Amino acid sequence: MARSGHVAELRALVGTRRLLLPSVGTAVFDRDRLLLVRHADGSHDWGLPGGAIEPGERPADAAVREVHEETGLHVELRALAGVLGGAGREIAYDNGDVTAYVTSVFTATARDPAALRVDPRELVEAAWFAPGELARLSLPASAAEAVAAAVAVHVDGAPASFAPATWDPPGQARTDA
Repeated sequence: MARSGHVAELRALVGTRRLLLPSVGTAVFDRDRLLLVRHADGSHDWGLPGGAIEPGERPADAAVREVHEETGLHVELRALAGVLGGAGREIAYDNGDVTAYVTSVFTATARDPAALRVDPRELVEAAWFAPGELARLSLPASAAEAVAAAVAVHVDGAPASFAPATWDPPGQARTDA
């Protein structure tokens, strides 16, 4: 995966220490089929196309850009499926870099699904999966959470998902539990 200039500048200052970065993931649908990719860096697990949001870039623009850079597809965003972060969203890369992501997950449709092409600098593989095929894939927890949120929004018409707050001010008891 190509490292952005912004991340390269930060890495020059902090080395491989953990960085918290805003990111996007885009669930691209061709009718009921979902596009999943295996990124060239990290674990090579299946997940959504996506990556870091650049300084000054809108999350929606980052979502469209990342899909195009990785797959050659031009997409139309349909909905925000969720904003995901916290435990389980940290990645240790092969080069020693550690990054924790807060990810805005979008749903989208491809204008021309047949235009799919894999950029080998970004991806190992990309493939379309029917809903019944998703269960057989071994997705990491963070990818499974993003895919589930996107499928719920795209297929079931569910609202965007988020994990409810668990933090309380010191000395305050939760009243909604």
